[in-house]
Amino acid sequence: MTSRPFVMAALVTSALLLRAQEPSSPTFRAGVDLIQLDVSVLDKNRHPVRGLTAKDFVVLDEGKAQDIVAFKAVDVPDRVSPPAEWLRDVPVDVANNHLDESRIVVVVIDNAYLMRKPELWRDMKRLGHDVINQFGSGDIGAVVYTGTGRGQNFTPDRARLFAAVDRTEIGRFNSGAAPSLEGVLQNVADSLTSVPQQRKTVMFIGVAVPVNPLNAPELFRELQRANINVYVLDPTGLSDLAAAAASGSLGAVRSVQRFQDDRRVLAEQTGGRAIVNTNDPATYLPEIFEENSSYYLLGFQPTDTRTDRRLHEVTVKVANRPDLEVRTRKGYYSPTAKRSPKDPLAGRTELERTLAGGIPASELPLTLSASVVATADGRQGTVAIVTGVRQASADSLESGTIDVLATAFDAVWKERASAHQTLDFGVARNVNSDRQLEVLSRLTLAPGTYELRVAAKLDGRLGSVFVDVTIPDFSKEDLLASSLVIGRTSGVVAAPKAAFDDVLPVVPTAAREFSSDDRITAFLRFYQGGKRPARGVSVALHLLDQDSRSVFEDTTTLDAGRFGANRSADYQRALPTEHLAAGQYLLRIDATSNDKTVQRQVRFTIR
Repeated sequence: MTSRPFVMAALVTSALLLRAQEPSSPTFRAGVDLIQLDVSVLDKNRHPVRGLTAKDFVVLDEGKAQDIVAFKAVDVPDRVSPPAEWLRDVPVDVANNHLDESRIVVVVIDNAYLMRKPELWRDMKRLGHDVINQFGSGDIGAVVYTGTGRGQNFTPDRARLFAAVDRTEIGRFNSGAAPSLEGVLQNVADSLTSVPQQRKTVMFIGVAVPVNPLNAPELFRELQRANINVYVLDPTGLSDLAAAAASGSLGAVRSVQRFQDDRRVLAEQTGGRAIVNTNDPATYLPEIFEENSSYYLLGFQPTDTRTDRRLHEVTVKVANRPDLEVRTRKGYYSPTAKRSPKDPLAGRTELERTLAGGIPASELPLTLSASVVATADGRQGTVAIVTGVRQASADSLESGTIDVLATAFDAVWKERASAHQTLDFGVARNVNSDRQLEVLSRLTLAPGTYELRVAAKLDGRLGSVFVDVTIPDFSKEDLLASSLVIGRTSGVVAAPKAAFDDVLPVVPTAAREFSSDDRITAFLRFYQGGKRPARGVSVALHLLDQDSRSVFEDTTTLDAGRFGANRSADYQRALPTEHLAAGQYLLRIDATSNDKTVQRQVRFTIR
């Protein structure tokens, strides 16, 4: 397989499977003639107005009223401060493709022009952190650069997003050619065009001159079609305007003002906002994220059906409520004549096409756990992959066939390993009457960082899920640990049963929600590489509740003699689930050997 999924600088676009829509009236339906608008309605204090219906809105296309033929109200749960810091800072180690309550945010950092103003480097990174700090628990984000550098694909893991912002470099270009911001935004639009009906947000942080819709109509057509709102965050503050004013040149002042006007056009034409002329743009971020937490999707079929590529002005109002502010994009481009575009994934299988999406396809709900242990010689890593599929108890499926493809891509999106399985299974019920299946796959990878992507097909539905995986060099480090593996002995069907028998003493699960009746085991394997004699390792297990109170502890020492010829030793401990109250828990294991320390953490829930 040679297809390439979403890449930050050079993207291959593919169609994502749309998620089934919840019953609503009227509902969205496919069709190139449907113009979709995402609309924010704000009161005088700029708080979202909830509870409106299609009958409350008036849509004008070039001044002519249009019938609303599709409508959906979207409410993202409010961001709340958790009682314990770990609930905010420790990421969930199991990925999923459940995007119903997610905001999708792309942070575009204009590092290409840092060569002109390197003093802005620190301010831009700080502003990137401020954006990510506004993420709620269900939000997913990506970090993209206009210049060189390794960004971060879509993930809910804030630590990885922070790291991508922190490794921003001053951009370098071949032959002195500046990169195209238009090209970066086009890549983002291409990757998100076929995402299910919801708002997507671009946070552009930089000093480059934004593109103008008059000069780039194709780009704005794609941004609008993908339902992308662009917010422009200017890290220069008042310095440029102040410098122009201090020069005494009216021309310099007007030049800065025109530059800022171009930024406003980029934002306003896509339904976003431009935050300029302020020394603290971060103060506007809570307001921006609140705006994006509650909005409405409106669909109408334009009465003007000409395919003349013309920009149509659109106005949306709430009937009889002049006190409300309605924010949406300013217009849409009429469609072009129908043509058959070249399919970059022509000839690929369904699973390969699903694997290549910009963000996970969610028609088939999936979870994904990827545990890394060393190979026998310690020079590579074995990735034990668990793909979880949960069938609601109302489904009629009792048994069937599942098709699963797992592929690892390196930092330049070259495929490094792949595994394809087709399994027949019977479905078991757990204590909550859900039907669950976990498919076990494995890959062997050299040290490095990879994006692992899994696509699955079951009962005619397709889904995909992504996770980042890092393989350390186990043979060189003085003290390393495998992933913290969670095993469960009941309530799930895992196949093939013997997939990991030669590498793990427990069968990993992708579940992180358990009952007090479940029997849960935590497993870690420690490694001592290098050439120094093996030493004892002290291991401390801590189980904290959602108020950060310790509810269980265990300490032990792995003697040097337990590290045999392969210089590894296992630690395994049953968790006291029968004594745990309902709630969220953090399992933390710390290991020390002389001056070396490693830590592994996993979050889980007792229902």
